[in-house]
Amino acid sequence: KPERGEFDDDVNELSDNGEDQNENGSYSFTQDTARRWRQRRLLELLSDFVQGEENKGYVHNPEISNHRWGVILTAHHRDDADETVLMKFLRGTHITNLRGMEPRSGAIDLVSLKMVDPVYHDGADRDATSKHSVGYFAKPMLGVRKSCVMDYLRSNLIQWREDESNSTNKYKRNKVRNELIPLLRDIAGGESALQKRISNIEQQSRQISNDLSMRAKKYLDSMPRDTPFILRKSKGGVEKFGLVEQEAFHLWVTRMTKKELQFSYEQIIRIRDQIQLHPDRLQWTLDVGDSWRVRRDGEALVVMKNEEDNFDHWYKFQNATTIQSWKITSIESKAGELKKQIYDE
Repeated sequence: KPERGEFDDDVNELSDNGEDQNENGSYSFTQDTARRWRQRRLLELLSDFVQGEENKGYVHNPEISNHRWGVILTAHHRDDADETVLMKFLRGTHITNLRGMEPRSGAIDLVSLKMVDPVYHDGADRDATSKHSVGYFAKPMLGVRKSCVMDYLRSNLIQWREDESNSTNKYKRNKVRNELIPLLRDIAGGESALQKRISNIEQQSRQISNDLSMRAKKYLDSMPRDTPFILRKSKGGVEKFGLVEQEAFHLWVTRMTKKELQFSYEQIIRIRDQIQLHPDRLQWTLDVGDSWRVRRDGEALVVMKNEEDNFDHWYKFQNATTIQSWKITSIESKAGELKKQIYDE
């Protein structure tokens, strides 16, 4: 799958385990396919259970009958989370995503088995989602070390099955687990010291990510929903494309392409440089790979596939009135705020 660096979701579609890589760095098609099948099958079972006829009798209040949910619990532990942080670092992730697995995934629509769009939260989205049941993946053991789990099993004489591939270094994650983490533990001064450093990095990453996401979603909320991405000018009259705009553009692209296109950090930097280093070029196109292109047209950015030659013209034609209306509304809103400020003073 395409890496999106900083903008990397913890979850690729419905997975947040990260893909294991072979020694040559390539992803295992068999592992990825098996993982996706396993997750989809679990969601299908959860959907049958949550929406099944045998469970309808448990809900007697018609006001909440359309708000059903369920959870799939997995046994990922703290060691798995530490491996994920280091795997992301080695793959080249952004500081906002340098963290382990989340305790709970985003909401998954149990009818379509797709992630619920977290970017836009208007009434239409809420109404559409509320008519369906939702499910989650949750990891209640993320605070527990693998050694504690093993000690518990041994002390209670509970047998378990060990995947024999865990002891080999065929995959990059296994190398991280079997070679890198023991080395870092030794250099850091013990397990607790290494854990403290990883936890500090995760905490800072989450704080930065939450703040940036909030600002990016606010940026998108101020735009008409189904229009090209609108570039805004700084006080000097040059279009801004800083961290907030970059994150907002990523969220916009992810939604508009239904996750088919996800940028790497390097691709975002290319777009940023094109905007900031050539402010007078209002018409350009960048090839971002996999038949996708990003095109600037005046104050707007659009994405399209190479074979869709007329897509951008259709897009501009359909949304021209909306964009102009948004510009007028924004001007009127700012004028109203200025009048209020003068009156208050």
